[in-house]
Amino acid sequence: MNATNDNVLSPIQVVGYKIAGGLSLALYSVVVLGITVQLYHHIRHRSDMKRICFHLLLLLGIMTEIPMSLQYLLNPNSPEWMACFLCSLYSQILQCLALAIIALAWARTAVAGHQDGPITFEKVVIAGNVVILLFALFATMFITTMYPNTLNGQAEFMNSSLLVALMLTGCITLLGTGCFLVVQGCRIASRLLRSRAILGEDKVYRSMAKLIVSLWTIFFCILLRVFFTTCVAFVVPFVENMDIVPFTVWATLVPDVFPVLCLLYLQRKTPTDINERKPSRVVSQVPSEPYTLHLTPSPQLVV
Repeated sequence: MNATNDNVLSPIQVVGYKIAGGLSLALYSVVVLGITVQLYHHIRHRSDMKRICFHLLLLLGIMTEIPMSLQYLLNPNSPEWMACFLCSLYSQILQCLALAIIALAWARTAVAGHQDGPITFEKVVIAGNVVILLFALFATMFITTMYPNTLNGQAEFMNSSLLVALMLTGCITLLGTGCFLVVQGCRIASRLLRSRAILGEDKVYRSMAKLIVSLWTIFFCILLRVFFTTCVAFVVPFVENMDIVPFTVWATLVPDVFPVLCLLYLQRKTPTDINERKPSRVVSQVPSEPYTLHLTPSPQLVV
């Protein structure tokens, strides 16, 4: 990590960057392939537009991380930094937007069949993601016009208040979206517990295990990203002095890959998968896996 402050990387540092780039590229390629296959599966089986947009955001969010990996692998001494930085910036915003889609869908699921509407914080999550997107667009125009695409321009930008503002705004938005996701996940888990007599304890506990493990994995990765981003913003020596390989793994790969895998698993079902369960009788409006994005306006559980 501290090697980025030097004009030229040492041979050992170049090897570290190439390892980090190769590892990142391999993992991102696998994840992109998985998202593409699942997206094709949902399009082929005519899933709703909300789910297709969610998968597109995930796909674009991971693909825009690849340019940085390629630069690390092919030319870590390149003085050009702007394109890779902007790709990484929009990657994190797109992933946050995908997370917001899930959180908002869970908020509606948690109150399905009840009189109380979506909680007020839902509007805060939407506003926060819109603000960070607009801020990123403004920052893009400012960066491309005010900073040269050279090592000196990178050093100047890394010491600017604009970078700190971008990082802190992004952290607040991501953390707020993650907290909102946890709250809605817990509300869904509570509904599952209340439906044990209808669904059966085995089915309820299996669904809850999938939900809770995925939920806290995602939230841990959010905390990890917020921690490293904040440390970079305030130039914490512990992070500044890290080697590039562990920094890339813990600050980028883990927060990028694990939440995407969890979200892909939770959103894997298509209308065809659900329709294969032929209804014998309708017993509840609570689905056995309520964390799946709804495929119909008022999904019902059939057993």
